[in-house]
Amino acid sequence: MTTCNARRKDGSPCAARALPDRLTCFAHDPELAERRRAAYAKGGTNKSTVRRLGKRMPATLRPVLDTLYGALAGLEDGTTDPKTATAMAAVSGAILRLYEGSEMESRLAVLEQAHEQKSTG
Repeated sequence: MTTCNARRKDGSPCAARALPDRLTCFAHDPELAERRRAAYAKGGTNKSTVRRLGKRMPATLRPVLDTLYGALAGLEDGTTDPKTATAMAAVSGAILRLYEGSEMESRLAVLEQAHEQKSTG
């Protein structure tokens, strides 16, 4: 096992393992600079709040979110009437409250069932 022979930004030696048949690790190998940039960009994109929200959101709400993003862009560029956007926000809020309520009911039903099983157990 060979340690990377490059120096870190603070001047200390890199302690990472060197790549096979190389003197440097992935982070310091000049030939892998483009792959490194692509990996960092992909990592940043996948960690973004919007990406995480999209993964957690029910599939039926994704089109609603896309429509709201479109309305926001329309407000910014002047193609969406503010009254329309306000109405969209109100309807979206009502939809969200319905989803939250049904999710809460589902969770409560699971807890009640588990409690009944434990009580009769």
